[in-house]
Amino acid sequence: MYRWPASFSLLAGPHQLAEEITTLQFLDRYKHAQLLLDQVWAEHGDTTSAILPALHCARLWQDFNLGRSDEAVADAHTLLELGRQLNNLVYALDAVIVEASVALLRGQTQDAAALVDSAEQLIDADADVRRPGLTVLAGWVAASQGDLSRALDLLRPVAEGASSSCNYWPLWPCWMGLFFEIGVAGHDGSFANVVVRVAELAAERNPGVASFEGVALSLRGRSMGDLPMIARSAQILARSPRPILSGFGADTYGRALLADGQKAAALEQLDRAWDNYHRMDARVYRAEVERIMRQAGARRAKWAVARTRPDTGWTALTEAERRVALLIADGHSNRSAAAELEVSVNTVGTHLRAVFAQLDVQSRVQLANTLRGAQSAPTSDRPGSAG
Repeated sequence: MYRWPASFSLLAGPHQLAEEITTLQFLDRYKHAQLLLDQVWAEHGDTTSAILPALHCARLWQDFNLGRSDEAVADAHTLLELGRQLNNLVYALDAVIVEASVALLRGQTQDAAALVDSAEQLIDADADVRRPGLTVLAGWVAASQGDLSRALDLLRPVAEGASSSCNYWPLWPCWMGLFFEIGVAGHDGSFANVVVRVAELAAERNPGVASFEGVALSLRGRSMGDLPMIARSAQILARSPRPILSGFGADTYGRALLADGQKAAALEQLDRAWDNYHRMDARVYRAEVERIMRQAGARRAKWAVARTRPDTGWTALTEAERRVALLIADGHSNRSAAAELEVSVNTVGTHLRAVFAQLDVQSRVQLANTLRGAQSAPTSDRPGSAG
């Protein structure tokens, strides 16, 4: 059972604490990581200087890996702002990588490409630190733009060097699935085999971790055309706390079942994949699963509901932004809203700027008046209603 002191001082080792949280995330122990993060914010969340960028970065990866895409983007903006305030952009690279990843999952390839280009200007991170993460993103962007040859050229050194890397980046199980898909799409069996071996090595190094074991089995099963192995991988990945991997397992198994003529079982798995992709707003993967299901003759009412959120108005706000808007309109200061929501003051400021922009207001008074006026709007448009 994982234990930590009932109270701790960030001054005693904030970077070590952030590293510990990252290690827990790497091992799928997100509940433990969340408990540590919650304790940090409960004890120090109202003091910007206490919550160092390293801990903001740990929170960023927590939200991203658990599929909380809107929160992850807000975290990224907060981390960039905090870095500018403290004149420390070391963790800005993580912010850019996460925001670009969310953009790619949503099909916003041009936005992702612009973010990757901007990351090249981050002078606080040397080439050795920048290379793995930015190379992965550049390869993903190239693949999304249809340039599989460039994508493979970029990703090959990362995959081939992963076994000797001291960096987490090349070994994250999420990237292994992406690399393999690009290798298959580019008809590069040699590259795909390298990725399978790396995935299996990562699983060997992390026994009992569902994300690693499930991905390794899935990729090996696909490379061998082994349906029982793919089925086992889907069962393991269903236990992964990362929705992208749970979705990947069900997606892969569903397609394999469909190819095997087991239509009913295939659609059940593809439904699960769709739900996981929808949960984290991975629109590109969700749309592909929907396309395959339509080709198989399936129709689902939930597909029509899954529409892109509008750019302005109350329904354009994320759930986190709505909570901030309601608290500020109710008279809370940024600090008291942060304490209520157990987030940092910087994060509240990030959400509030988005609220002002999307509701076209310039002050807290205008915000309060706008929300009061919205009470007479149709139910679906009212603050507090589902949207």
